[in-house]
Amino acid sequence: MKILSFLSVTLLIGLSACQQRHPKQLSGDYFGQELPGSEPVLFAPGYVSSGIYTRDVSIAPDGKSVYFSASSRGFNFIMFTEQINGVWTEPRIAPFCTTGAWYDYEPLVTPDGNRILFLSTRPPAGKEPKPGWFYEDIWAVDKTNEGWSQPMPLDHSINTANGEFFPSLTQNGTLYFTRSYADSNRIFRSERMADAYAVPEMVSIEGSEHLKYYNAFISPDESYMIACVSGLDSTNNPLYAVAYAKEKGKFHSFELLPERINRPGQRATAASVSSDGKFLFFASSVPKNPELSIKPGITQTQLFDMLQKPQNGLSDVYWVSTEGLIRNP
Repeated sequence: MKILSFLSVTLLIGLSACQQRHPKQLSGDYFGQELPGSEPVLFAPGYVSSGIYTRDVSIAPDGKSVYFSASSRGFNFIMFTEQINGVWTEPRIAPFCTTGAWYDYEPLVTPDGNRILFLSTRPPAGKEPKPGWFYEDIWAVDKTNEGWSQPMPLDHSINTANGEFFPSLTQNGTLYFTRSYADSNRIFRSERMADAYAVPEMVSIEGSEHLKYYNAFISPDESYMIACVSGLDSTNNPLYAVAYAKEKGKFHSFELLPERINRPGQRATAASVSSDGKFLFFASSVPKNPELSIKPGITQTQLFDMLQKPQNGLSDVYWVSTEGLIRNP
């Protein structure tokens, strides 16, 4: 979950969480949105990009449900929306997020749609609960006839005394994730072996010794990864970058994605690509809402109304075509 920087947005989150509107009914694939081209646009305004802090989109393989991370007033949780009779439901907190005592974040729906992996700060067995992001482990829920199972942690080959977060899967079930250390983060890879994961191996990336990187999405065919990387430019901010595979578990150097993705002043937090490889989803906090104008005389009600909309300076989810953005290795 490395570097969830809220940029002193506690007040804004509180305001935007007040008096939330019910989103208008939407239907069709991708909420009936026009498919994006080469320029990023907001994804699912009013549903996913709603005015509260959102990121980490994961879409079920049938396209009928969408899971994403959200944050508000010090709570961090997973939300979802689904198509019922062709109409998208109002997003709600996922049923396996049962308490505000810990954080659940970074959902990943598996390629078969039967499991969700996610980051949780739930205490490991035998451990006392701790506040904040003290524990960071990868947990899972499995689909049942009634919905989803009770959350369970992945085995100890994955979850250690270090932090593990941001799961990503290949089509054959190989798990990529970030492991945090005292002064760095590294990407690991673990192949699925029957009912368990193999001992993870650190992913090798050319020229990455001086870089800080985390939250790596891996393509289903394992041909490229997209990660948040610091040290690739003079700002030293984390930026979205792609690395193409040389072979399994070994990658060429990171290459920055263009400025239309890495907008000036923004910090990369999370990216993913649709299962068909056509669309990149990424989080960005560009304050571009033309209605967001602080002027003398604006009432509190008007202020609340403005801050309940996307592009208010909090993180929103954008999507863009991958054509010309990610090359076919």
